[in-house]
Amino acid sequence: MEIRTVTETEITAAGKIYTACSHAMNQKGLFNWTPEYPTQKEAERDQRAGALYGAFDGKVLMGVVTLDNTPAPEYATVSWGIQSGAALYIHRLAVHPSYQRRGLAKKLITFAEKQAQKMAASAVRIDSFSGNHRAVLTYEKLGFVKRGEIYYRNKDPRVRELPFYCFEKAI
Repeated sequence: MEIRTVTETEITAAGKIYTACSHAMNQKGLFNWTPEYPTQKEAERDQRAGALYGAFDGKVLMGVVTLDNTPAPEYATVSWGIQSGAALYIHRLAVHPSYQRRGLAKKLITFAEKQAQKMAASAVRIDSFSGNHRAVLTYEKLGFVKRGEIYYRNKDPRVRELPFYCFEKAI
Protein backbone atom coordinates (compact mmCIF):
# COMPACT_ATOMS: atom_id res chain seq x y z
CA MET A 1 0.00 0.00 0.00
CA GLU A 2 1.22 3.47 -0.94
CA ILE A 3 -0.14 6.88 0.03
CA ARG A 4 0.58 9.66 -2.45
CA THR A 5 -1.02 12.63 -4.16
CA VAL A 6 -3.87 11.80 -6.50
CA THR A 7 -3.19 12.64 -10.14
CA GLU A 8 -5.59 14.29 -12.55
CA THR A 9 -6.30 10.95 -14.24
CA GLU A 10 -7.34 9.46 -10.88
CA ILE A 11 -9.94 12.11 -9.97
CA THR A 12 -12.83 10.04 -11.35
CA ALA A 13 -11.85 7.16 -9.05
CA ALA A 14 -11.78 9.56 -6.09
CA GLY A 15 -15.27 10.79 -7.00
CA LYS A 16 -16.48 7.19 -7.12
CA ILE A 17 -15.16 6.62 -3.60
CA TYR A 18 -17.16 9.60 -2.35
CA THR A 19 -20.27 8.27 -4.10
CA ALA A 20 -19.84 4.75 -2.70
CA CYS A 21 -19.20 6.06 0.81
CA SER A 22 -22.18 8.42 0.68
CA HIS A 23 -24.44 5.57 -0.44
CA ALA A 24 -23.15 3.22 2.27
CA MET A 25 -23.53 5.89 4.95
CA ASN A 26 -27.05 6.74 3.82
CA GLN A 27 -27.96 3.04 4.03
CA LYS A 28 -26.89 3.19 7.70
CA GLY A 29 -28.96 6.29 8.38
CA LEU A 30 -26.03 8.72 8.23
CA PHE A 31 -26.86 11.68 5.99
CA ASN A 32 -23.90 13.98 6.59
CA TRP A 33 -22.66 12.87 3.14
CA THR A 34 -25.17 12.68 0.31
CA PRO A 35 -25.10 12.42 -3.50
CA GLU A 36 -24.63 16.23 -3.50
CA TYR A 37 -21.56 16.27 -1.22
CA PRO A 38 -18.83 15.27 -1.50
CA THR A 39 -18.55 14.71 -5.24
CA GLN A 40 -15.98 14.57 -7.98
CA LYS A 41 -16.15 18.38 -8.00
CA GLU A 42 -14.50 18.52 -4.55
CA ALA A 43 -11.95 15.92 -5.67
CA GLU A 44 -11.06 18.04 -8.72
CA ARG A 45 -10.64 21.19 -6.63
CA ASP A 46 -8.55 19.43 -3.99
CA GLN A 47 -6.38 17.70 -6.60
CA ARG A 48 -5.67 21.00 -8.39
CA ALA A 49 -4.61 22.46 -5.04
CA GLY A 50 -2.24 19.54 -4.44
CA ALA A 51 -4.20 18.61 -1.32
CA LEU A 52 -5.83 15.31 -2.36
CA TYR A 53 -4.02 12.17 -1.26
CA GLY A 54 -4.91 8.57 -1.92
CA ALA A 55 -4.19 5.13 -0.50
CA PHE A 56 -3.31 2.84 -3.39
CA ASP A 57 -2.90 -0.89 -3.79
CA GLY A 58 -0.98 -0.87 -7.05
CA LYS A 59 -3.16 1.24 -9.32
CA VAL A 60 -6.33 0.69 -7.29
CA LEU A 61 -7.43 3.73 -5.28
CA MET A 62 -8.86 2.47 -1.99
CA GLY A 63 -9.26 5.68 0.00
CA VAL A 64 -8.74 9.43 -0.14
CA VAL A 65 -8.14 12.34 2.18
CA THR A 66 -7.73 16.08 1.73
CA LEU A 67 -5.02 17.77 3.77
CA ASP A 68 -4.65 21.53 3.88
CA ASN A 69 -4.23 24.50 6.18
CA THR A 70 -7.74 25.86 5.56
CA PRO A 71 -10.25 25.41 8.38
CA ALA A 72 -13.96 25.19 7.70
CA PRO A 73 -15.54 28.60 8.46
CA GLU A 74 -17.60 26.92 11.20
CA TYR A 75 -14.37 26.19 13.11
CA ALA A 76 -14.16 29.86 14.16
CA THR A 77 -16.39 29.08 17.16
CA VAL A 78 -14.26 26.17 18.43
CA SER A 79 -12.00 26.64 21.45
CA TRP A 80 -8.95 24.81 20.17
CA GLY A 81 -6.53 23.61 22.81
CA ILE A 82 -3.41 24.42 20.81
CA GLN A 83 -3.28 28.13 20.12
CA SER A 84 0.24 28.58 18.76
CA GLY A 85 1.62 27.42 15.44
CA ALA A 86 -0.03 26.21 12.29
CA ALA A 87 -2.58 23.42 12.06
CA LEU A 88 -3.14 20.83 9.36
CA TYR A 89 -6.81 20.16 8.62
CA ILE A 90 -8.16 16.79 7.51
CA HIS A 91 -11.17 16.98 5.20
CA ARG A 92 -13.20 14.36 3.34
CA LEU A 93 -11.49 11.25 4.71
CA ALA A 94 -13.07 8.35 2.82
CA VAL A 95 -12.28 4.67 2.38
CA HIS A 96 -14.25 2.77 -0.26
CA PRO A 97 -16.69 0.38 1.48
CA SER A 98 -14.98 -2.60 -0.19
CA TYR A 99 -11.77 -1.73 1.67
CA GLN A 100 -13.14 -0.63 5.04
CA ARG A 101 -12.30 -2.38 8.31
CA ARG A 102 -8.67 -2.90 7.17
CA GLY A 103 -7.04 -0.01 9.00
CA LEU A 104 -6.84 2.28 5.97
CA ALA A 105 -8.46 5.26 7.71
CA LYS A 106 -5.90 4.94 10.50
CA LYS A 107 -3.08 4.82 7.94
CA LEU A 108 -4.40 7.93 6.19
CA ILE A 109 -4.61 9.77 9.52
CA THR A 110 -1.08 8.66 10.45
CA PHE A 111 0.05 9.95 7.05
CA ALA A 112 -1.64 13.27 7.82
CA GLU A 113 0.22 13.47 11.12
CA LYS A 114 3.54 12.92 9.32
CA GLN A 115 2.65 15.63 6.80
CA ALA A 116 1.89 17.96 9.71
CA GLN A 117 5.32 17.23 11.19
CA LYS A 118 6.98 18.01 7.83
CA MET A 119 5.25 21.39 7.69
CA ALA A 120 6.10 22.07 11.35
CA ALA A 121 2.43 22.26 12.34
CA SER A 122 1.51 22.18 16.01
CA ALA A 123 -1.78 20.32 15.56
CA VAL A 124 -3.94 18.19 13.30
CA ARG A 125 -7.68 18.92 13.29
CA ILE A 126 -10.71 17.08 11.95
CA ASP A 127 -14.45 17.03 12.48
CA SER A 128 -16.92 14.17 12.42
CA PHE A 129 -20.68 13.89 12.38
CA SER A 130 -21.73 13.05 15.94
CA GLY A 131 -23.87 10.18 14.66
CA ASN A 132 -20.90 8.46 13.02
CA HIS A 133 -19.87 6.57 16.14
CA ARG A 134 -17.24 4.49 14.34
CA ALA A 135 -15.39 7.58 13.14
CA VAL A 136 -15.66 9.31 16.52
CA LEU A 137 -14.24 6.23 18.27
CA THR A 138 -11.42 5.95 15.72
CA TYR A 139 -10.31 9.54 16.28
CA GLU A 140 -10.44 9.15 20.04
CA LYS A 141 -8.42 5.90 19.89
CA LEU A 142 -5.80 7.71 17.79
CA GLY A 143 -5.34 10.34 20.48
CA PHE A 144 -7.54 13.12 19.15
CA VAL A 145 -9.28 15.24 21.79
CA LYS A 146 -12.79 16.59 21.33
CA ARG A 147 -12.59 20.40 21.47
CA GLY A 148 -16.13 21.43 20.62
CA GLU A 149 -19.20 21.07 18.44
CA ILE A 150 -20.22 22.85 15.27
CA TYR A 151 -23.26 22.78 13.03
CA TYR A 152 -23.24 22.72 9.23
CA ARG A 153 -26.47 24.55 8.42
CA ASN A 154 -26.08 23.90 4.68
CA LYS A 155 -26.12 20.11 5.07
CA ASP A 156 -28.98 17.71 4.48
CA PRO A 157 -32.02 18.70 6.62
CA ARG A 158 -31.72 15.40 8.48
CA VAL A 159 -28.38 16.46 10.00
CA ARG A 160 -28.19 20.26 9.92
CA GLU A 161 -29.50 20.53 13.49
CA LEU A 162 -27.18 17.80 14.79
CA PRO A 163 -23.64 18.48 16.02
CA PHE A 164 -20.38 17.68 14.34
CA TYR A 165 -17.58 17.06 16.83
CA CYS A 166 -14.29 18.89 16.33
CA PHE A 167 -11.14 16.98 17.24
CA GLU A 168 -7.55 18.08 17.67
CA LYS A 169 -4.26 16.27 18.19
CA ALA A 170 -0.98 17.87 19.19
CA ILE A 171 1.98 17.13 16.94
